[in-house]
Amino acid sequence: MEQNICKSYLREIENDENNYNLFGDWISNIENLALRFKTAAPFGHIKIDNFLNSDYAEKLYNSYPTDFENWYNYCNPIEVKYANDKIISQ
Repeated sequence: MEQNICKSYLREIENDENNYNLFGDWISNIENLALRFKTAAPFGHIKIDNFLNSDYAEKLYNSYPTDFENWYNYCNPIEVKYANDKIISQ
C-alpha cells in the first residue's frame, strides 16, 4: 500500500486555530518555556515532554506507513533514513 502526504490536509491543520489542542499542556505556558530556553546552560535549550496530545500522537502512530518498499532508503555515514516524495496536490 503506497502512502502519500496530502497537501490540503497539511494546509488545513496549519491554518486551524483549534489545532492547539493537538499539543500537550506546554502550549499554554510559552512564556515560561521561553525564559527557560534563554537561561538554560551551557546554551539555550529546552526539553518539552508530551509535545503532542497523547490521543493525537496515537492517531499519528496508527496512521504511519509500514510499507517502505517504494521509499528512498539512505544508509551512509551521515544518515540512515527513509524518504518519500509522493505528495498529493489537492
